Amino acid sequence: MRAMRLKDVRTFTHRQLQGHTDRFRTSRAGEPFAMAVRPVLEEAEELAAEVAARTADPLTRAAVYVCVLLECGWQREQLAALGFDGQLLDAGDAARRHISRMRGFPPRAVRRATLIRECREFRFGDEPNIFKWTEELAKEAAGRPNFGTAATVRRLLDDLASEDVAVFWYAFTALTTLRVTEAIEPLLAARDRLRRQEGLLEELAEEAEWAAVSLMTPAHLPLALQVFTGPGVELLSGWVADYLRPFDHPAARAALERHDAAVERADRRTLGAYAADIPIPDGRDGFVRWLIDRVARNPYQGDFITALGTYGDASALPVLTATLGHEHGAMQARADRAIGAIGGRAARREAVLTVLRDPDAAHRRAAYAAGRLGLAEAVPELIAILRGGAQEAWPAAVAALTRLGASEAVPAILGLPRPVVGPSVRGGRHDLRLHALRRLGPGSAEELSQVEDLALAAIRWSVLNVRGGGGTALRDLATDVLARCDSPRATELVVQTLLHGTVRPALVRPLAERGDPALVEVMIHLVDTAADRTVRRLATDGILRAAHHPAADLDRLDKQLAWLRDATTRAWLEPRLPERPGRLERLAAATRAHPPRVRAQAVKSLALLGSPEALELVAGLREDPNRHVRACVEGALLQPPGGLSGAART
Repeated sequence: MRAMRLKDVRTFTHRQLQGHTDRFRTSRAGEPFAMAVRPVLEEAEELAAEVAARTADPLTRAAVYVCVLLECGWQREQLAALGFDGQLLDAGDAARRHISRMRGFPPRAVRRATLIRECREFRFGDEPNIFKWTEELAKEAAGRPNFGTAATVRRLLDDLASEDVAVFWYAFTALTTLRVTEAIEPLLAARDRLRRQEGLLEELAEEAEWAAVSLMTPAHLPLALQVFTGPGVELLSGWVADYLRPFDHPAARAALERHDAAVERADRRTLGAYAADIPIPDGRDGFVRWLIDRVARNPYQGDFITALGTYGDASALPVLTATLGHEHGAMQARADRAIGAIGGRAARREAVLTVLRDPDAAHRRAAYAAGRLGLAEAVPELIAILRGGAQEAWPAAVAALTRLGASEAVPAILGLPRPVVGPSVRGGRHDLRLHALRRLGPGSAEELSQVEDLALAAIRWSVLNVRGGGGTALRDLATDVLARCDSPRATELVVQTLLHGTVRPALVRPLAERGDPALVEVMIHLVDTAADRTVRRLATDGILRAAHHPAADLDRLDKQLAWLRDATTRAWLEPRLPERPGRLERLAAATRAHPPRVRAQAVKSLALLGSPEALELVAGLREDPNRHVRACVEGALLQPPGGLSGAART
């Protein structure tokens, strides 16, 4: 490949430069991988154009292009392999130094999500990151429409034979994401080939086997028996054993019997080495009794607890239940999984209730499991933990009560003497009391001021944002709690947030459901300005609820609705609002509006009224120039009077 010199690329178009790099990529890594790399190079060119437009220094477009690639982590050696000669790379280095000295180097040009994330996570000489980078590219490509064509699948299947790690992993990820069953045999062939390799490729053999088994259907049972079982095969991989277990086939049963016996012998050797003082009895029953005795003697032995889940029966449930209430969190988790493996969901429910009702047990894992299992009967015990239990169980209890929707727990949650910190939204760690109050509501009027104080304190803390105070995520969480509080102080703060801050459905929904006539103007503002369709729908419902409120002033409402700029919403509201003078005239004016969607909604609203005058107006639009409006007219005239459903406006 001829080197690309600086003088050659001064006037290169992006297409010519892209074609040069694509030819290299295609020859090195195959067409699918070149298709994946192309968006990265295109974005580099786009960023280079932004940078070049902002500097007065006479830098060539190609030099800035190279500069951006260098800035984003591409090494000189890799660019030289692409065909860029040393003079061009030196110019790119000079551009990089010059731009780094510029005041106001555009942050968007160095932080744009796709290019910077992919290029900084991936280095051509850093093999461990190849997997993550190519996996993201393959999943993104597989999600595009028309990616899984027959020609693309054939190229991906051919790439499974590649010796290039990036090419193989890209094809592997794309095929498993697309669930291409034709890839089963090529993956098995790749497994056999990779087992003969050394280094990184050798480690991919098990991944290839897993992918092949995950794509298998019941129709592939003969192939699985041929490949994975045989007289000399005792131990199967876990995914092969899981695939074979549902089948009532003699060969599958024989293979699983050999596999289970080999696993038990291995477990006996391993566990016997840990407890050489007491020999393991022969037989399955003696083995289970031995395991129960060991766990009862020392509940810190996690491997013995896990083995009970594999080999145990109902006789092991009492000792596992006692271990579920043990103080060590990891042993609690192992016991919970073992109980589920033996007795399923019913055994877990019984064990969790037993532990929660034991005042001397450690309740953290049991409280967590109560929420996951939906144990509504455990609510009193969870509330008791908040009022007198160990502090390390408080986060799990609050999370479980939140998941169960136990609004009666609000006083106990507010009565906690300190914040309950736990994993929260966006990966942060926030006060779980706020999460509970957002889900459960503020409780009774007696707790309202306490809830407001807690939320306002969180907002102040989020503004300071010291020591990881939470920032925007914590502020949004606290504002959501205030939106559930029906008080003048909380409502005023939420309204100001909606008018001047971030508009989210979680803030609008409580206000809309309240139907307060004093909030009609806020709802009108949201209908006219919100970009989110859900917010506009909620605000429209809020206007409708406020109109039917016992304290609603219809004359004032008429004046307020005159400020509503969205004519479609006005037409939708007319037949649903309390009857007011001039309704038919307003809908008649809507039938003469210029936007077709307004006329169509006016037709639906007139049909909903169903009066002869309204239907006469509808019939007058039979010759409307818009096809959609004419279809609405025909549908309205076919309906019985007043029979059109209150469907949402189009």
